Amino acid sequence: FWILFVFALFISPDISAQEEKVEADTEQAEPAAGQRIEAQLPRENTNIIFIEGEDAVSTNFNKEPILNYGCSGFRTLQLNRSRERQGGAVNYANYVFYVTEPGTYELWYGGTPPGPADDLYPSFSSPFSYILDNREAETLYREDITVVEEYAPSYFWCLAGDLEMESGEHTITFEVSEKRRYDSRYYFYLDAFFLLRKEGNIRITGTDLPSHFPKDMDNRTIDYPFHTIEDYQITIRDNPKEIRAYIELSSIYTLVGDYLSALKHLKRAALIEPENTEVLLLIAKNRIWKGDLTEGLKNYRELLLKIPQMLAIWGEAGKIAAWTGRYEESISFFENGLIQFPGNLSLVINLGLTHLWAGDTKEAEKLFQQAEDSAAGEYPLLMELAAVYLINGYPEKAIELYEKITTAFPEQLEAYLLLEAQYIATGNKQQADNTGGRILAAFITTEALRRYLDIFHKKQGLKDELIGKYEARILEEPDNLDLRETLAQTYFWNGKHQKGIEEYLNIIINHAFASFKNLDQDSFDLLQLIDRGYLYQNYFQEIPLLIRNKSKEINGQRGAYSSAQKAYQNFMDKVRAAKEKGAEPPLPTGEDPQDTLKAEEEKLSRLLSEAIYMLNHFSESANSYAVQQKKTEEIKSAANEQKELFHNQTRAIHWEWNKHDFIAELERASDKKLSLARYILARIHLIEGNPENAEKLFSASDETEAEVPFSSYGVIESLLWQGKTEEALANIEAADQQTSDLHPQLESIVQLAAELQLVDLSAAGDDLYSGFDQIENLLKELKELEKEAPEQQKIVEKDLQNLHTLMNEKMVRSIYYFQEATFNLRNELGDFYLQEQELELAIRQFREVLAIDPWDISAVSRLGQVYEWHGNWSQALKNYRRVYYTDPLYENVTHRYNNLARNHADSLAFSGYALADTTSLIYHSEASFVNLLSSIWSYKLKYQTDTVRIFKPTAPLDPSTHLVSELSLSVPISLYFWKLEVTPLAGACFLNNLYSKDTAAAITGDVKVTDFFRFNQIEPHLGMEVKLNPNPYLFFTGVYSFERQPETIAPQRTRILSHSGELDITTMLAFIKHPLFRDSSLRTYARIELLTDSNLLTTFSQSFYLGLLDLEKPAINLKLSADILYQDSRQDEELYYYSPQQVILATGGILLSSYHSLNEENGLGLSFRAAGGSYMEELSSATFQMDLEANISYYRGESAYTLGSAFSTTSDYWSLVLRVGYSTKLPRLLAP
Repeated sequence: FWILFVFALFISPDISAQEEKVEADTEQAEPAAGQRIEAQLPRENTNIIFIEGEDAVSTNFNKEPILNYGCSGFRTLQLNRSRERQGGAVNYANYVFYVTEPGTYELWYGGTPPGPADDLYPSFSSPFSYILDNREAETLYREDITVVEEYAPSYFWCLAGDLEMESGEHTITFEVSEKRRYDSRYYFYLDAFFLLRKEGNIRITGTDLPSHFPKDMDNRTIDYPFHTIEDYQITIRDNPKEIRAYIELSSIYTLVGDYLSALKHLKRAALIEPENTEVLLLIAKNRIWKGDLTEGLKNYRELLLKIPQMLAIWGEAGKIAAWTGRYEESISFFENGLIQFPGNLSLVINLGLTHLWAGDTKEAEKLFQQAEDSAAGEYPLLMELAAVYLINGYPEKAIELYEKITTAFPEQLEAYLLLEAQYIATGNKQQADNTGGRILAAFITTEALRRYLDIFHKKQGLKDELIGKYEARILEEPDNLDLRETLAQTYFWNGKHQKGIEEYLNIIINHAFASFKNLDQDSFDLLQLIDRGYLYQNYFQEIPLLIRNKSKEINGQRGAYSSAQKAYQNFMDKVRAAKEKGAEPPLPTGEDPQDTLKAEEEKLSRLLSEAIYMLNHFSESANSYAVQQKKTEEIKSAANEQKELFHNQTRAIHWEWNKHDFIAELERASDKKLSLARYILARIHLIEGNPENAEKLFSASDETEAEVPFSSYGVIESLLWQGKTEEALANIEAADQQTSDLHPQLESIVQLAAELQLVDLSAAGDDLYSGFDQIENLLKELKELEKEAPEQQKIVEKDLQNLHTLMNEKMVRSIYYFQEATFNLRNELGDFYLQEQELELAIRQFREVLAIDPWDISAVSRLGQVYEWHGNWSQALKNYRRVYYTDPLYENVTHRYNNLARNHADSLAFSGYALADTTSLIYHSEASFVNLLSSIWSYKLKYQTDTVRIFKPTAPLDPSTHLVSELSLSVPISLYFWKLEVTPLAGACFLNNLYSKDTAAAITGDVKVTDFFRFNQIEPHLGMEVKLNPNPYLFFTGVYSFERQPETIAPQRTRILSHSGELDITTMLAFIKHPLFRDSSLRTYARIELLTDSNLLTTFSQSFYLGLLDLEKPAINLKLSADILYQDSRQDEELYYYSPQQVILATGGILLSSYHSLNEENGLGLSFRAAGGSYMEELSSATFQMDLEANISYYRGESAYTLGSAFSTTSDYWSLVLRVGYSTKLPRLLAP
């Protein structure tokens, strides 16, 4: 840490000084007030409007430009696909440009000539159309254009026709809606196009032409349609020495992607003319396109050895090698090119970029500075240098250089404008505005300057203006999914990747919503049966309680009626007795018993009438439900037919709904405030029988979200399905007209709910039941109904389960059709996620694609790549193997598979060493086998032995010789998705019974074979290792181990067990943006060991490694090391094991390693370490310690042979180690 602090002290002033220098340079570029100068306007050819194909505002040709060194700007726009677009959409590329001079312009483009309209001609590319502004589309076939020259394989300058244009902003869209007939692919390449002004029939080319431009615009020597492959073969047969026929045929094969056939004919041409540079160059290019990088680069080298004066080819070969990660070869091409063309800026900068990509920042910066120094003071050279940075994708370097150019050449307006343009392109609006302000402050305002700046700013704003128009239309037409897709592609093409992904997600959610909306419409009868079923279920559920209450009321009222009868009879008996005696009849006390009897009789009659009404109502309801059951059977029968049809349709692909990924995607979209996603989630919960969750989701609202018109019915339905009938009816009553119009079934729900209402029994009518003698029978019927209602309820519940199953199956089928309709969109979204390194999300998209189209070899391959990058190498191998067995030549899949298989192969290793020190001699040998079962699971078997010869015992009973063996099994569990590895270990150490005898005389009796397998001590060894790599800079390793203390595993030594824990933290310092720390690191280590003899051993160390040298060729790495170690123990153990007492070891040294490639298969590795420092025990006087270590490794194919030695010494101790080892990988390769 102190070393880091010291470095920071030295570096900080330097950084501050650099910042001050930049500020000073910036200020210097701005003349003081009153000292403004006249601007030197850029030289501009207004006769030509030149637009790169990759500068499209929006396109769906491809996700990104394709690298091609022969094309303008080294990049090209390519359309090459067989699949139709979602919804039949066209393939398009949209551009915006500004016309200064009105008039007639010729439209030229560099790319593939369109396919012919005439079926008699071969069709190797697609015809296309262009739309200028809002005019009618102009469709072009081969017969409509003029082909002038081929400037790169498959790229031709083509004249398309004349356009009349006014000055101002214009748009042009290239559309491809037809496939080429050769193999039914959409195939069209667009490198660049330009508009050339004409006056009458005369072209006005002017000066300052683009670097890629037709050499002779009147050349018509190749303006004829392509011949068929058979015609070319006939020409070759008849004229076997005609070299052009071979070249043209190879060009056709290249155009259709058959590089093997192209190479076959080019090789035949090379036999005829071995020195033909065009043939040799085409061989090299076709090998590269075929994926054979090694041979392709070899062909480039052979060509350049013959013709070293080809500057462009040095750059092309070096760039191709760099693009493909072959940095050593790239560096070699550029360095040899610089021998031929010393100081060439493009070669110097590209050499620096290669070093940068290879991680050699120091050398890269040195070369950048060298290029800048050589161009210093030369405005054209500096501008060329900035252009090289831009072409290679380093706008920040170009910005830095433009800032310096404006300082050195303050009169040059062009440098200011390009600086402002780059700030705009990189999204740094504030700096762009500042630069615009600096222009106004620096230059004298003239009409020419004002006009030039006005046009410049209009051109700069064209893309953003067009994107703004798309966004405005989306606000007006939120359901226009085609427009959303165009906007998404526009976002992504212009670097707004997250916005593009969000729009694609929005499109897919809209498709899902439409699918669920159609599902509800198609399931109207089924959903109505379910809605009504829940009303019936609630009704039959309420009946038993109502009956029990009614029976209780009847029994109670019957008692009251009997009591009233008795009271009335008693009163009448008294009246009769009084009359018989001639006395005055008694008057009733209180209410007249007759009136009481009549009232109780009426109450009882009313209850009996209500009971009869309930019986009749139940019967009618059961009958009406029976009618509904018939409809259920009809729907079930139709659903079974659909189910069988669906099964037959998906049987071949074994499609299953990936519910987890589908729900996760909806939840992610819902978190992004997409209300449609939450609505779909609610529908799924409802259909799957979770109405509580559905109600919450339907009811959730956010002022920032658009309201889904179907949500109100979802709330009603979820309430019905929960049995909350009253709340559902209240919501129906409160529903707006839109909801009622969208869901006409609401009226029937209200009607049925009213029919099943039994709380108010006024419907029993005014007719009173008088058959009191039938009360017992009536109560018996009620009792039977009380039992029958639950049975009926069970029938309804079972029917509802069946209906839910039908609805769920119908939903799954609907999801399949949705996935089938959107898997092309998912393919593209998966690519977008892939480019953003959102690997898990990319995997989900490609899984959905393959679920629908398991034969999509492109998706299988890309999913394999995503799995590989994500760490799931075993699944990646399965995907690559699947691609290989479909098409062994597809995108170099054999190399990908074999390379991955080698990196994750089983391995076998043998090693041994001899260690001698001041007390003992140890011979160690071990063998191990590692079997990688999958990306997660593997196991390692290890057997090792130590033959120990103690020639200077430290304990009285130490044996002179003993043998310790250990057998262990570890199971690494790689949780790669968390960058975590957990490795449990179990094993045992054992002492051989015979080997522990000191002398032959100590062995009594005969020795049997079984004696070799007897052990006088067996000790278990258990452990756990955890590794965590949360980011590229931090590495954590933790270890727990339970074992017998290793130094005590010897005959006659006391058995002492050990519990130990270790923590190792390594920090790579590359995050510090300074060349010194690029290859530097810190290591912190701590260990605690608790022994059963109550001793506690502790170790702590801190190491710092400073990278001084890291060369690529030859591969040499040099580091300085600084280490401090502290060890201590609670008590001093002098006999059986080492127990340090306040030991401090501080050392510094060097580490040198190198690798030398002998050939493609063999290599030699060398390493050396030397360190020295102070050793101190119990904080007493220090002694000097020295450590030396050297190793040599020979690599041959998959095998490695190692030989090494190490020596360490202090004043009273020394140790020497000699070791040897062999290891090999056991990969299972494809076509090795």
